[in-house]
Amino acid sequence: MAEPFPIVDAHQHFWDIEANYHPWLRDEPPIPFRYGDYRPIRRRYLPADYFADVGPHQVVKTVYVEAEWDPTDPIGETRYIERLRRETGFPTVMVAQAWLDRADCAAVLEQQAGFDFVRSIRHKPRANGSSGDSSPGGMTDSAWRAGYARLAPLGLRFDLQTPWWHLAEAAALARDFPDTTIILNHAGLPSDRGAEAIAGWQRDGRVDAVEAAVLVASVIETADMLANTASVYGAYLKQVKKSAQAAFVLRLPRLPRADGRPHEAHQLDALALVQGLGRPVDVLYMDPPYNQRQYHANYHVLETLARWDLDAFEPRGKTGLRPGDDQRSPFCSSRQVAGAFEALVMGADARHVLVSYSEEGLLPEADLVALLERKGQVDLHTIAYKRFRADSDHAQRRYKSDVVREFLFWTEAGRP
Repeated sequence: MAEPFPIVDAHQHFWDIEANYHPWLRDEPPIPFRYGDYRPIRRRYLPADYFADVGPHQVVKTVYVEAEWDPTDPIGETRYIERLRRETGFPTVMVAQAWLDRADCAAVLEQQAGFDFVRSIRHKPRANGSSGDSSPGGMTDSAWRAGYARLAPLGLRFDLQTPWWHLAEAAALARDFPDTTIILNHAGLPSDRGAEAIAGWQRDGRVDAVEAAVLVASVIETADMLANTASVYGAYLKQVKKSAQAAFVLRLPRLPRADGRPHEAHQLDALALVQGLGRPVDVLYMDPPYNQRQYHANYHVLETLARWDLDAFEPRGKTGLRPGDDQRSPFCSSRQVAGAFEALVMGADARHVLVSYSEEGLLPEADLVALLERKGQVDLHTIAYKRFRADSDHAQRRYKSDVVREFLFWTEAGRP
């Protein structure tokens, strides 16, 4: 483990809800919160608890940020923190509470500035509920701005907590009051990491089309890891499994490196792609569906995340299936699969053809070998896998065995 190094925690909270009034921590019922049910943190949390959580990390200084103390008594919170500092040595400095649009704003700010450990003020300006609401937010209010104008003369900074769709107003505020330093809290609250939020970031010019596509891919990968299903999305589990309770964390997908070489990505039906490509390729790799389960139904949630077209269709059934007649694959039809394979393999001007398939595929192994031999000699690699079981054997379903063979066919055009 690396040697510990000194850390300044720039945003932390303490509270003693048995002694002090924080409405959001004490009132019932809890308020709707962007991060879900926060009942577990409705308990006393003081420096001893904080440093127990910190563990081996060497936190040497901290910045206490106002914790929505009783709004009728902002100075009371500061006096409480003053006592905590005297008793424990923490926090080091404080971001205090003041309501910039209230009649007592000037008096409260002067009192807060009188505490030598108060460095900044936080008052969350009024914000719209979603990025789709373009009405002005609280930072445009004249009374709020008048209170904000009092900060710099008192040597106070401003901690801003506002959703990202109001950051243009924050930029205007910074231009109009250049002597007041703004500290942005929580990175503009990108708490909604779903496809709708990403579409909003794109509309707002915060991400371009490529960046939005990467983010949506990350949403799809994460959603699939957390899905409360046995395997596909045709049904959901009655109990929430442990993996489905993990945090929804976006991770950068593994992206192929172009290394300066020209490349293309297509979103097309494979048959349409090989028919319209119009040039030879080195490798055709195929991993088609191998049974009758249509992907558009069995992975419909991921399809909807990719398209984000909830207003364009009426979900069907208990699991919200989407209509998909235009997406039905001939590879999932016992009558059409042979023709689909022939059209794709023979229609592609490819030097190498690789096909990933299963012994349980609709097209028999011998038929697929015979087709590929029309291109050239065929090599077959077989790997045995433990069968995935979505459930146990029962009257309606009995698995053939606990092992299933997966195939990788390879042929090189013209190889005898």
